Amino acid sequence: MEILIQRITRMMPLVTIVPIKFPGSPYYQALRTAEKLDSYIRSMITQKRAQTETTDVLASLIHANDEDGKSLSDEELIGHTFTLFVAGHETTANALTWTIFLLAQHPHILANLLDELDYILHGNAPTIEQLRQLPLLDGVIKESLRLLPPASIGTRITATSCELKERT
Repeated sequence: MEILIQRITRMMPLVTIVPIKFPGSPYYQALRTAEKLDSYIRSMITQKRAQTETTDVLASLIHANDEDGKSLSDEELIGHTFTLFVAGHETTANALTWTIFLLAQHPHILANLLDELDYILHGNAPTIEQLRQLPLLDGVIKESLRLLPPASIGTRITATSCELKERT
């Protein structure tokens, strides 16, 4: 698994510059590696569904429901799991580091954020419901990600055709 992730990470610069699918090309190799990773993740999902007592991240994703009671589809599970494998560690660390750096530059916002956290959480870990009651935290994180994204280069492929419009 780790070798597959390293291979994809190493190929990404070439893949984004020359996204041409022919045997031997970096793009083709990346697609083949992604197919292997997809197959591996699908087998992990199948195994986790059979286990009832696990509490790891994948098990949590499998058992998660939105407000309407809908759970993640297999494709969504694969996408989230792939992201966690490929980019979850370094980008999370970068995002947290830059957020703390920015808060250190703006002590009044840090003080307000600590007040908000103390008022809502009382020193406890947040629940999902409580996260919705933390607008300053939400804003701080979003602004930090906007100013200093942890992974500023990335490619995406749309699932269906779309048209982009110019912002006014």
